[in-house]
Amino acid sequence: MRGPGPPAGRGAGPGLTYGAIDLILTPDGRYVFLEINPNGQFLWIEDATGLPIGAAIGDLLMSGVR
Repeated sequence: MRGPGPPAGRGAGPGLTYGAIDLILTPDGRYVFLEINPNGQFLWIEDATGLPIGAAIGDLLMSGVR
């Protein structure tokens, strides 16, 4: 089952290579898409997990892949 977010086969949004989506979880367990941010914040989760998210996003943007 596909999760919430942009339609399958689409990028992060109109002309975006990267985007951070805002979701809410409803009381009945459904995820609802609110918006997509072209420069969303992720440092908090990078710090919490130790994963190199910033480096991975930098690599993606520098690669020119769309």
